[in-house]
Amino acid sequence: MMELPSTCAADFAATAIVATCRGGLGVDWDAGALWIEARDLTNPPV
Repeated sequence: MMELPSTCAADFAATAIVATCRGGLGVDWDAGALWIEARDLTNPPV
């Protein structure tokens, strides 16, 4: 599941829940796959 790209908000929400493990935010802001995907979703290429 974590390797598949999100195709909608629900996919990303599920990924975020799994990546943050019960609310703890231990994912690296700069290099973490969760945040890279978040940036890709919110800043699509022009």
